[in-house]
Amino acid sequence: NWQGINDQDILQHYSTESFEKNDLQLNRCFYEDHYMNQWEFKTDYKLPLKQNINAEAGIHVNHRFFSADKSTTQLDIASNLWHENLLYSGIHSFSEDMKSAYILMSGNMNKISLQAGLRTQYYTRITDIPEQSLYINFNKLYFFPSLHLSLQGENNSQWQLSYSRRINLPNDWFTSPVPYYNDGFIVQTGNPDLKPELFDVAELNHIRFVKQHMLSLSLYSRITHNAVERITDKDGSGIYIISHKNLSNKYYYGFETGMNFNLSRKMSLGIFANLYAIQAFVNDDNLTYNYNEMSYSSRFNFQYKFLKNSAVELSGFYEGAEREAHGKREPLYSVNFGFRQNLLKNKLNISLSANDIFHTYSYRYSEINGNFKSSLDFRGEFPVVFIGISYRINDFKPSQNTQQNNVPAMGI
Repeated sequence: NWQGINDQDILQHYSTESFEKNDLQLNRCFYEDHYMNQWEFKTDYKLPLKQNINAEAGIHVNHRFFSADKSTTQLDIASNLWHENLLYSGIHSFSEDMKSAYILMSGNMNKISLQAGLRTQYYTRITDIPEQSLYINFNKLYFFPSLHLSLQGENNSQWQLSYSRRINLPNDWFTSPVPYYNDGFIVQTGNPDLKPELFDVAELNHIRFVKQHMLSLSLYSRITHNAVERITDKDGSGIYIISHKNLSNKYYYGFETGMNFNLSRKMSLGIFANLYAIQAFVNDDNLTYNYNEMSYSSRFNFQYKFLKNSAVELSGFYEGAEREAHGKREPLYSVNFGFRQNLLKNKLNISLSANDIFHTYSYRYSEINGNFKSSLDFRGEFPVVFIGISYRINDFKPSQNTQQNNVPAMGI
């Protein structure tokens, strides 16, 4: 369960050329009281059938409910009276239910490993806003097959072939049509008709070990159905409105190569590079077009074990620019730091990690839409630091006296 309050007052003044505050232009108050609860149930069952062959099945049920009571009032400057803006007010409830079941078969035969499975998911999403007489019930049954094949080759090499279908469900703030003010000039509003994104992913991997080093090469394709993309608009008063819509189907084709070097007993370095092509088919309000482009990404990971049970890690990534239906996302890059210390015969683990230590990560998006041009830049105010402490009591290993099943328990 979770409950929170968002209270926002916006004052907007005219100013002189030297930006000294002048007459009041806008006074708006936004209040939101929101509540969420969530529960889930999951169980799995595994059955060995024959030698090196296993069957596995399970179910997973997840329920989430979100409710927000929003109120927006605005001052009429001429009369000095407050009025409620009904368009930006009201109770909004959002419920999401997922009922899933799967079956999986896996086995080994000589040098071949095979795993095949099928998962079904019944997805229900209800958006209810009584003040706007809006009630949308979205429900659909999905099927997700998967296949993974592995072949052990000669000279310490391995071939892998895989296919899977995946899903990305929209967040509740992507589907709520009640606008949310970021500030006096930017409003976010959701799309209650938004569909989940579906992905078909196929990969062919080759891994080769040379002494203590690893070389890898991957060929892949990924198809994104109902891709969710940003759409923007501007009203008559200059307010910038951000929303999302299923605009396109995207096809990604590429290859990734990587090397993992064990420089010494204490140091290792991994470097990976990815080059891919994008083909997109856009359908926006009966306006159909397509585009093609190339992009690339890279990542690295360096680890140094300066003591027996201590290690530091430096990692980073770079993602090239990528076009969207109405704009362009600029390159992303960041460097992260990590530290791990094991104590008490590896029972106590202390870890520390810091993301974006050089404060370079920034999501920048530019767009030309109709009669206006926009550029957005979102970045964190400071790096985020995580500290974790864990202690393992018994590694889940049964003690010797548990083998005496016929001995009655004593005491409580």
